[in-house]
Amino acid sequence: MPVMWTFSSSSQSLLKRCLDVAAPAEADNKWVKKFKRKEEKSVENETKKDENNKNNVVEVFDSDLESRESEKQEKSTSDSYEELLENLDTEIELKFDFLQEKCLAYPDFITKLPEKLSTSAIEKICKLLFDKSDVDKQFLDMFYQKFFPTLLKRDNSWFSLDLLVKAEIAHPVAFGKLLPMLLKDIEIPNKVLQEFYQILNEGKKAIFMKKIVETDLTAEEFEHNLFTIHTAYKNCIKNMQTQKSIQNLLVKYSERCSSDKNYGKLLLSFLQEQKKIW
Repeated sequence: MPVMWTFSSSSQSLLKRCLDVAAPAEADNKWVKKFKRKEEKSVENETKKDENNKNNVVEVFDSDLESRESEKQEKSTSDSYEELLENLDTEIELKFDFLQEKCLAYPDFITKLPEKLSTSAIEKICKLLFDKSDVDKQFLDMFYQKFFPTLLKRDNSWFSLDLLVKAEIAHPVAFGKLLPMLLKDIEIPNKVLQEFYQILNEGKKAIFMKKIVETDLTAEEFEHNLFTIHTAYKNCIKNMQTQKSIQNLLVKYSERCSSDKNYGKLLLSFLQEQKKIW
């Protein structure tokens, strides 16, 4: 049987106004006792529904506004990047300060440069960076920590190796921060550091070995660099810290690397050195 006292949804607001202006109901009225609670609950539900609808409209509006702002920001960033790349190949000497400014404002730009620019443009940028004495320090750190790793993933030829050697000479402090990053980045072919080490003089080879000892390598990173680590260890002047660090690496990652021939070579070199100490 249908419920006769139920009001249609379109009448709810009118019902609420009528109830608001009506005289207080008699508490002992049998009709009030039977219907009041249900009617009030119905009105309350409709009121909440209206409020929820309003909130949903506001949320949709805010979301749409954020989306438009995000699109606007992306377009602005894209335009700035295109502006940066325009004629950079031929006018880098004139645009170097502009390059610094844009990369500081949009840090992601600096990782896109080695992906988009020609080797000629990259060489010119690096030459200016190595020769100039007034390079912004923040830009310099960004360049070493973001530009070089990206470049070495794209190009690991003698061109990039030559830039790496010149970078170590021009900015030894900044390069010192880069080297551990190269050791820990397994996306960079291991031959890069192998060949770089071979070019170094004895003093710099010792510094290279010191960086290996100081860098917290994971099992995967250790395995990736095993050939270079063995070469550097075999040729360095050993001390107690070197021995302890190499021993820790050999023990810690033995399960993963024991079948690698370079692990075997490193272990043999380590044991031979330990025999001398004993």
